[in-house]
Amino acid sequence: WVTALMASLVANAVSLRIFGQVPVLAMTEKLPVFPLKDYWILIVLGIFLGVLGYGYEWVVLRIGRVYQGLGKIFHLPSHFHGLLAVLFIIPHLLGGGNELILALNGLHPALTVAILYLAIRFVWSMLSFGSGFPGGIFLPILTLGALSGSVFAAAFENLGFLQVSQFPIFIILGMAGYFGAVSKAPLTAMILVTEMVGDLHQLMTIGVVTLIA
Repeated sequence: WVTALMASLVANAVSLRIFGQVPVLAMTEKLPVFPLKDYWILIVLGIFLGVLGYGYEWVVLRIGRVYQGLGKIFHLPSHFHGLLAVLFIIPHLLGGGNELILALNGLHPALTVAILYLAIRFVWSMLSFGSGFPGGIFLPILTLGALSGSVFAAAFENLGFLQVSQFPIFIILGMAGYFGAVSKAPLTAMILVTEMVGDLHQLMTIGVVTLIA
């Protein structure tokens, strides 16, 4: 335990020295405190993210069968399945995702645009993962969560339940809730997203949404 702690501290010091002390997904402005009287919205958001998280799990566990079928149709061996995942290259939308997460705050996309971004990102995340190409799913899951939170915020903003200033909060809540729903590790999701965003004021709302999701 002590060895692991020392290794983590040294790695963190090196990271801070190279990349700086600003959190990797820090929001540009100070986020407002979400009012307690509106916490019912967080319950709805948690259910929404839980359903989407279940959908992610269901698809990701079956996408391999899709590639088996496509491989037979196009006569592609398994080590060439990745070619189907790189038919479209849109780095900002289909890349790692950190730039898209940070841009959502400034873009403040309309509901239809947010849904379109989420659909495209989801399909290509599945295609990339199922192709067998090496790569992680941690940041893609956070990106899908941020887009899901944006869709929810845009919808509730149109209904008059949310203010424009609260939009960035739901990007953060989307990341934590979606990751918690998929990973089944709510405490990890809460601490991880809080650390990456660098705002402890949202810890209560993050906890509520993550546990429900």
